[in-house]
Amino acid sequence: MIMLSHQHEQIVYDFDVFLTKAKEMSEQDPPDIVIFSNLIWGAAVICLRKFFLTRLQLEVSGQHAQEKLREIVLDTSTDDAIVCESLYSAWTFAKHCRKNAMRYINKELRNEILLSVADMEAYMNATDIEKIKEKIPTSGLQIKHSQNNVKIGNCQFSYNKVAY
Repeated sequence: MIMLSHQHEQIVYDFDVFLTKAKEMSEQDPPDIVIFSNLIWGAAVICLRKFFLTRLQLEVSGQHAQEKLREIVLDTSTDDAIVCESLYSAWTFAKHCRKNAMRYINKELRNEILLSVADMEAYMNATDIEKIKEKIPTSGLQIKHSQNNVKIGNCQFSYNKVAY
């Protein structure tokens, strides 16, 4: 009897891993635009989740919550034009990648997308969390109290609320 041993390496993705993998897909010849696009969207979502988990112990569940919370972050960053424009560009690129994953994106635009999304975390951290807190109750989001932990990359996050 022959027994095959399969080693399975578990890859736990975080923001930086998504971006690194997206860059690898972009630099392949030919580039894998579908995987690149999915990884860009994944990086943006992870960035948003980590932002809310870290600051408000709020887990983001589903696309509706992602969209609403993204809008709140953008609305509250209007005091700083650079932050607002940079976040808007990064989210626009990420949404474009999610919706148009099958369409070709030239190398120059892929590089611009990578740079824009890579800066997203820093620009989100520059937003006013107090203004964000004020807008959540009137956002139309369902917020349920639920205590749990989630692991993203090598980081463990505790949360006490989930946004739907």
